[in-house]
Amino acid sequence: MAAEQEAARCRAEVRPADVLAGDWSSEARAQRAAQLWGPAFRAVPMPLDHWRGAALPDLAEDDLRVGINWSGPRLTGWDFTVADVVDRLAHALAEPPCDG
Repeated sequence: MAAEQEAARCRAEVRPADVLAGDWSSEARAQRAAQLWGPAFRAVPMPLDHWRGAALPDLAEDDLRVGINWSGPRLTGWDFTVADVVDRLAHALAEPPCDG
């Protein structure tokens, strides 16, 4: 199975301080994050191709950064620009980097 078919992305529907959007590499991780954030948040499965083709461009348009796989009791971790995420994902999937 291709990497894109195997990887489902999940998003906890949250944008703390309208600066970040959190994304996780598994539904289980996203559900744990949503539980920590409280009942107003939920994990939403998202296929990788939709995340790349629709969700990430929407985040870039809103000039938001992307937090990936935040963990721990305070959900901490790294955040990246959308261009960084696209380039890192292309590298992980052995694709040429984006120009944007």
